[in-house]
Amino acid sequence: HKLIPQEALSGFADELKKSAYSFKVYVCDARMQGPGLDTEVRKAIRIFNKSDVDLVAIIRGGGSASDLMGFDKEKVAVAIANSSKPIITGIGHQIDRTVADEVANMSFKTPTAAAQFIVGAVKLFEEQCENLFADIIAGTDAFFVQENSRLKNISQEIKSQSMLFAQKLGQNIYRIQDKIIWLTESIFRGIYNNFEEWERFVNSKDPRNILKIGFSLLHDSDNRIIKSVDGMRIGENM
Repeated sequence: HKLIPQEALSGFADELKKSAYSFKVYVCDARMQGPGLDTEVRKAIRIFNKSDVDLVAIIRGGGSASDLMGFDKEKVAVAIANSSKPIITGIGHQIDRTVADEVANMSFKTPTAAAQFIVGAVKLFEEQCENLFADIIAGTDAFFVQENSRLKNISQEIKSQSMLFAQKLGQNIYRIQDKIIWLTESIFRGIYNNFEEWERFVNSKDPRNILKIGFSLLHDSDNRIIKSVDGMRIGENM
């Protein structure tokens, strides 16, 4: 690991550690200046393109313009541009931009800033997922309330019409009693069947019922949602 710019790696890793998320970071040594930079950087990109990573960060601890000349080489730029994994740079320069910065998906002044971007992107995604989950629950509840209210109105209307119909029958009520009972039962059976269908539909969309069939939400001792077994330690409460 003698080729790793320790100050860059520390700043990058410390920023990730300060977040509430469990990142898995793979370090691939590559010369960050002088002869061999283009070869080693391109080799590292090839390695990461064949691995299961979400993002590649090229970082170093800054330096003079001459130190950064390797990042202006065509082969390095082509390797970054052709990468199947998104690449961000945090080369640590405050003034000049290298060609590598121009072709990367995102570029930042420092490794710390690059790490802050990653944390922010994960936080935004988490918030979007939580908002979507809340919208699903709210929409399901609203649908159920609406359908329940509509069923009550139908029931009241049937009751009102049935009473009016019975009054109009007058003296003939006994003669058609069996018919009224049959019609009323038939109507209510239809309503009950429709209610069951609506209830099944609502329940099938209710995330709480989805959780009941085997899925679950696990939280760690700090009440954060556990999204992967990789973030847990043996003996940790959840």
